[in-house]
Amino acid sequence: MGFPGSALLGPAILSSFAYGSVAPQKDYGLGLQDGQSSLVTGLSSAIPSMSPLPGIASGFDGVVWAGDGSLSVLYSHTGAWIETLTGLPNAPVAGPVIDLSSLGGSLSALCVDAGGKQIAAGIAGDAGGVFLISDGGVPAPVLSIAKPMALAFSGDGSRLYALDGATLSVTAISLTGLAPQTLTLDGMTDPVALKSARDATGRAVLYVAARNDRLLRTYDASSFELSSEMPLDFLPVEIRDLGRDSFLLAPRSSASGSLWLLRTAPQQAVYFVPPATMGAGGS
Repeated sequence: MGFPGSALLGPAILSSFAYGSVAPQKDYGLGLQDGQSSLVTGLSSAIPSMSPLPGIASGFDGVVWAGDGSLSVLYSHTGAWIETLTGLPNAPVAGPVIDLSSLGGSLSALCVDAGGKQIAAGIAGDAGGVFLISDGGVPAPVLSIAKPMALAFSGDGSRLYALDGATLSVTAISLTGLAPQTLTLDGMTDPVALKSARDATGRAVLYVAARNDRLLRTYDASSFELSSEMPLDFLPVEIRDLGRDSFLLAPRSSASGSLWLLRTAPQQAVYFVPPATMGAGGS
């Protein structure tokens, strides 16, 4: 409820879910309850509705979304598989389960481009790397790295950014045939998340969060020049869409905990959002 800086977490509108994920800037999402997958719509209303999704693989660990919310990818770290769900929200269709176990490692990162045309998967291990799945095709290797921690497409889908936890670097992979670029994350010892976005001026930037370093950096997406570095009072674990010009950096660790989020406009700032019993949040 409210806006970053003066917001509170309101009461739950649905409960008893083992897992839930909302499409970016939409009022629908996916939920897992008692082993059953459901499409949840009308989240901006007082009474959301739930529809079962038959044919969805059970036991998924999480969901990533296309930027326009038309496609989601369900995934399982332990099972090393992914499954697409297209046609959201009006006519959802489950695609075939794609087995990634033959790629020689464990699934460690996953992302989808804005239009849902390209999926990138990071596979950790001695023979690991980054693999691209285009228009439902087979996974094709695009980068050999041992420890892909996070992946992100550029807004236009022409670049794929890969965070390597082994070399503490980010590689920009051109999907139009240009040579890759590498950014060494000097001064960071535990980078865990990255996000391609635009800042308040409309410039394409790359956000990188380091957990134990408690740092958030902003780089120019084209030149890799460091634009800003922001010390944090908490451990960031992700950079995930959370409304317009906002990204989730750390979810609640308990029912009484706060959300921590990055707001990029009108100016870049980090806010906490506490539950209603604690009073309004701030920066």
